[in-house]
Amino acid sequence: MNMELISKSDLVYNDYAWEQYNERSPYVKGDLDTTPLNRTDGNQILYFINKIAATYGFQQKTSAHKIEEMLRTKVPSELTTRERVKNWITSNWFKF
Repeated sequence: MNMELISKSDLVYNDYAWEQYNERSPYVKGDLDTTPLNRTDGNQILYFINKIAATYGFQQKTSAHKIEEMLRTKVPSELTTRERVKNWITSNWFKF
């Protein structure tokens, strides 16, 4: 099993909803694909951040916090799928 870079207690924001998901739910497993990303759901945010961190080999929590901040304040709201959000973050990483 992959090591997670951050956990719930590491998140900068504490106003997420915490939905319950089946362990096989596409919202909390799998590739960063066309599955919609709910930016107010803590479990989806944690999965998304940790998946990007694993993909790019991030080892510092500051990188995870940057992803969370970008999700909250920078990524355009019209980008709704995990794939499109990931691509935007990747393309704009050095701008913020």
